[in-house]
Amino acid sequence: DEKDWNGSIALLGTLRSGNTDSSLFQFNAGLNRQWVSDRFNATASASWGRTEEEQTAKNALATTKWDHFYNDDLYSHGRVEVEHDEIKNLDLRLTTGVGIGLNVWRGDDAHEGLDLEAGTDYLHQRFDGADAEAGLAGRIAVVFKARLFDTWLLTEDCEIVVPVGDPAAFITHSQTKLETSLSGRWNLQNILDIEYRGDAPTDTSALDIKLLVGLEYKF
Repeated sequence: DEKDWNGSIALLGTLRSGNTDSSLFQFNAGLNRQWVSDRFNATASASWGRTEEEQTAKNALATTKWDHFYNDDLYSHGRVEVEHDEIKNLDLRLTTGVGIGLNVWRGDDAHEGLDLEAGTDYLHQRFDGADAEAGLAGRIAVVFKARLFDTWLLTEDCEIVVPVGDPAAFITHSQTKLETSLSGRWNLQNILDIEYRGDAPTDTSALDIKLLVGLEYKF
């Protein structure tokens, strides 16, 4: 069904004080539009965090994605993603890609479904103090949506990107989102964000985990 422009903004974070002082805040924004045969989605996020006076999070991420449907289940897509992360020493990661997607299950509720995607990306990235790297990569993604107990919405978005020239440099990313309506357009969100990089640069961790709780406003 065709849907007009809509979007959301959210402020999430974690805070700990006492034996250990730590804080992590993240701002998310999204914009969506759906036509009869096409779908557009754009997101942006920025994170900032400190632990015991040490900077532990400082990054920004923006993505855009366009889907074109050939029937109710089959679609092609194009996407662009830009990321900067000072803690990971990542000056820039630019990803552009195309591929196909297939809806393998759609429930009775609007927030129930399972989509599988596969495609080819062009990956360009530059780390602090190192030469830029660029090349083709394969991408596989899964998006699962379900309604729990009539009041909670679960979204699992998982992908793996594998460079053709260096498969050991793969990147996996998983985001699990659980949200429920509080009042009107306000929602309570819980997000578990996990990223693992196969060949993380020296002095950076291969595994990065964020657990966030906050409020979202939909418009």
